[in-house]
Amino acid sequence: MNIELKNVKHFPSGSQETNCFTANLYLDGKKIGSAENDGHGGCTFIHGDTKQIKAIDSLIKRGPKIHSEVNNITFDNSIELVVDELLMKFLFEQETKKVLRRVSYIKDGALYQMPAKIKPDEKTLREVKLVKWWKDEYILLNELTFDDVTVVLIALDNDEVIPDLPSVKAIAPSTKVVQETKPVPTKVVEKSTSKRAEAEKYFGGRFGKDERKVVISYFVEVIGLTKSGSSTYYQNFKKAAEK
Repeated sequence: MNIELKNVKHFPSGSQETNCFTANLYLDGKKIGSAENDGHGGCTFIHGDTKQIKAIDSLIKRGPKIHSEVNNITFDNSIELVVDELLMKFLFEQETKKVLRRVSYIKDGALYQMPAKIKPDEKTLREVKLVKWWKDEYILLNELTFDDVTVVLIALDNDEVIPDLPSVKAIAPSTKVVQETKPVPTKVVEKSTSKRAEAEKYFGGRFGKDERKVVISYFVEVIGLTKSGSSTYYQNFKKAAEK
């Protein structure tokens, strides 16, 4: 028995206590009705042939029960709960598609993203893992399978530990490129603000042409410098490191 939701329409502005949505309900590829929730905390309503819906609900109830860790109670599954679960799966899949449009990674149990203008192409993803601040324990979501990214996002949403995932284990640790450079002149460090000093901690003395957009993005997104200030500082610091 394969139950699916199609033509799902979710209304975030109307989702107050529950998800506000409408969807068509399918059983083994055939439409059998529809489902909806007004978003005010009430039940999800299933519309269709009453006799057929009750028969499906009865079959589901005879299946595995659901255990709630929060309340430590066990209860019967139902067609309503199945629909709600399918809706959440749909919403997380939509979020996964949105996340993967940008360079996205997990650092210290939180989701970080590069600016939208930096596209997650193969070259960019390779460069991200070569910058000095990158650590092998970070998870670059763009390298995972679609399903594993969805699992990661669900874990983050539920404040759970990210589970071991096949596509994470399949990724080899990044290879750091070590370049010999001259120490940063003391006068440059002395003129640095606290934010610039923090940037130097991550990028001191190791710059390359291919890293520029990643480094600038870090200055803007993490350190908090302006875009123009980040660009200027990058050039000055790079010149100083090359002397």
